[in-house]
Amino acid sequence: MNQLRKTTLLMAIACIAIIACNQRKAEKVNAIAVSQESPQLEPADKSKEESKSEAFSSSSAAVEDPNDTKHHFIRTAELKFKVKKVIAATTYIENTVKKMNGFVTYTNLKSTINDEEIVPFTADSNLITTTYTVSNDLIIRVPNTNLDSTLKQLAKIIDYLDYRTIKANDVSFLLLANRYSYQRAIKYNNIIGNASTNQKVTINEAANAAKVMADFDELAGNVSINNNELNDEIKYSTISLAIYQNVDYKQERIVNKENLKRASHTFGQELGSALVDGWEILKVLLLFIARIWILIIIIPAAYFGYRKFKSKI
Repeated sequence: MNQLRKTTLLMAIACIAIIACNQRKAEKVNAIAVSQESPQLEPADKSKEESKSEAFSSSSAAVEDPNDTKHHFIRTAELKFKVKKVIAATTYIENTVKKMNGFVTYTNLKSTINDEEIVPFTADSNLITTTYTVSNDLIIRVPNTNLDSTLKQLAKIIDYLDYRTIKANDVSFLLLANRYSYQRAIKYNNIIGNASTNQKVTINEAANAAKVMADFDELAGNVSINNNELNDEIKYSTISLAIYQNVDYKQERIVNKENLKRASHTFGQELGSALVDGWEILKVLLLFIARIWILIIIIPAAYFGYRKFKSKI
């Protein structure tokens, strides 16, 4: 009886030792995995990366010169780049635009399915694996004096830059031409209006004069609206953004309706399932024995050695 207790105790100690060894191995593997991850950027390296991103996204074409009073530029920017997570990046962009006293005029957040694979999972269900890409197209407007600062803030979330286009369109002469057109329209309108009040003018001539005056009024109005639109585009720069992230995937288990209709839990099916479960248990047992093969040899040898030694005593 005592010998049986000693044998049981030795086996228990051996099992505890194996479990402890496995835990230490797992911790060691985890430590190696952590050490192999990409290192965190030091403050200096992080500053360099941000400077590079700012250089990619910004340009002198985006900078307003307060000393230049002769030129009037409509500044626009178009960027396409990859981010870590589109939803988080969208929130960051919208908050940045708000801080820059701008506004968002368009946003189109969407998921595009790249591939979909359906495989049998069980007798009455399938497993769907869907790969997809999340993206968002935005149009934002910020004061022209904040365009360069906004682009530098956006550079902080760029993971990969596809392209960046910045334009500064000088509309100074167009504004001048519109102003002269407006003045001429008002001038001719007044001339025709004064002429139409002459008592010698016939009714038909007065009617024609009224029509011409209406045309000049319309011309003056259109020129004024066009100038206001130009001034608005000068005051607020437009930025078009196309952002995306790495391809992601999701898995979903769904019912296989066709197999479900035919499925019936017969004795044969249950027996087959039981045999499969038994085989899985046997595999686990064999693997466990394979892990402790050295103990299977050492423990009996130690036991018989102990008995032999004790018999001599």
